[in-house]
Amino acid sequence: MLGYDWVPTEIVGRDEKLLELASMFAGIEHPHASSRAVITGPVGSGKSVLCRVFVEEIRRHHSSKRNINWLHIN
Repeated sequence: MLGYDWVPTEIVGRDEKLLELASMFAGIEHPHASSRAVITGPVGSGKSVLCRVFVEEIRRHHSSKRNINWLHIN
């Protein structure tokens, strides 16, 4: 059984959405910058997984520059 926090190793068909999110968070490497996004869609469409994959990518990419904190509200 899959748990609530389970994230697949690869998500298919979300490259465009990941790029769109990346453009919204382009200045996040600066110490006093912040960004936010609201992601909507039908139940089971992959919103939570998209968020988690994006956050892990951005945290990994900017880990040497700053500590990225995030909040997921469902």
